[in-house]
Amino acid sequence: MKTQYHVTKHLNISTLNPILRQIVHKVDIDENITLDILIDDISYCEKDALILNILLYVHGDDQRSLKRAMEMIKKVFILHKDAYQVLSKHVIEIKNVIATPSTLSKSLPIEPNKFNFDGTLLGLAKDGKVPYVTNFKSTNNCKNIAIIGKGASKTFLAINWLIDAYASGFNLFMTGRVGKELNELIKYCNGLCLSMSTNCYQYINTFVIKKRETRNPVMYFNKCFKRSVKMLLILANLKPEVEERGEVLLEEFLQSVYLCLGVLPGNPNTWYRTESLNPHKIYELFVNYLSKEVRLHYSSVVENMLLRFQRYLDKRKGCNCNFQIEYSVDELMHYNAIRFDLSRWSLEEGQDPRLMNLNLFYVDIIQEEFFESKRRNKQWTINLVEEYPQGISNGNSQYIVNILLTNDIRKLTSKAISKLDLIALGQVSKAEEEYILNELDIEAYPLKKNQFVLINHMDQNKVILETFIPKDHTPLSL
Repeated sequence: MKTQYHVTKHLNISTLNPILRQIVHKVDIDENITLDILIDDISYCEKDALILNILLYVHGDDQRSLKRAMEMIKKVFILHKDAYQVLSKHVIEIKNVIATPSTLSKSLPIEPNKFNFDGTLLGLAKDGKVPYVTNFKSTNNCKNIAIIGKGASKTFLAINWLIDAYASGFNLFMTGRVGKELNELIKYCNGLCLSMSTNCYQYINTFVIKKRETRNPVMYFNKCFKRSVKMLLILANLKPEVEERGEVLLEEFLQSVYLCLGVLPGNPNTWYRTESLNPHKIYELFVNYLSKEVRLHYSSVVENMLLRFQRYLDKRKGCNCNFQIEYSVDELMHYNAIRFDLSRWSLEEGQDPRLMNLNLFYVDIIQEEFFESKRRNKQWTINLVEEYPQGISNGNSQYIVNILLTNDIRKLTSKAISKLDLIALGQVSKAEEEYILNELDIEAYPLKKNQFVLINHMDQNKVILETFIPKDHTPLSL
């Protein structure tokens, strides 16, 4: 027996699991009943409605048990009628077939996966149509995952995972150039989607060091100090052979700035004095710092630095569209879901690579702070990366699940592949099949466009999963 329920736009996704918990608790009291729950489809209607279809499969030893179970389920949904709308007026009965655990185990290559609320639903196993669940929180260690495939199917597979993970308490952090569907998902998680511009109109003021509760203030100060050095190095864009020399100059310069302001690394009560600093002010101070002795000592880098800094940081001679609005990093930490949309970026359009690299640096800072703020409270975060130039970072961090979406497995190095805990392989090109065979020792499977081979190193198993693409969806091109 099965019935279908329609989650309307009135439902906050985070309320999904508690309601389903009530159903499982009531139904599982009866030893003759087993219950499977899975996300069947995600679609969008109107302008602001995210539609999530939930399928409940109820397996019973006899018709009396099935009827009793369905009455219990209906009572739960009556209590939450504002959140759920029952699509089918009547329960669909599969006549002449009563599925029991013993009969199912004979027909399925894997044991039926009873829904586990401590795990994350990854999809519907092709053989037997049973939910496939894995527990990313089995250890606190970082988990690394890759979803590889063509077109939109990998995006919708990831969306299925993200919805269930968010509902069970995961935070979401996403970065990429494609996937308007992910922007919609962020919106319905009450999250924040930031469209990264091709200039640095918005910026992070790394020169201001804010007082923060920390066991080691010197270590925290040095981390902020190094960020400021890197920010200036990105703009300077020095040649590799003189970059180290330029870094030493910038370190000496910034040390003198903080010393003149009376800022002490080991005394957070003095850090408020950095509040007068910003990129434009730093440029003025840098020009004044360049005495004849300094220019002579660092002659190999000074002139190039001055030219670049003048272009980006001098309000009088440079571009006035940069460094106008400061990001409040602390405010961003209050969100549980953030996505950086890089879809406006393209080097072919003559965009400035230095500003693009600086924006990527800002994304990395926000990501690092976001992960750390959640980790302090022992909260898990899913870090979804869509063809992101920087790739997956924070590989050794606890309470992180890294998910990489890519259309070509050959973009991953052998070392990166060896660190993957879970791989979802969709349709691949002929050229990729040999690579997969050599690197993963896996022969190509005949897959439909919505199917993935899931290789789970955590649970030591392999299964073919199906994802669902809305019928009115326009395929994405990567």
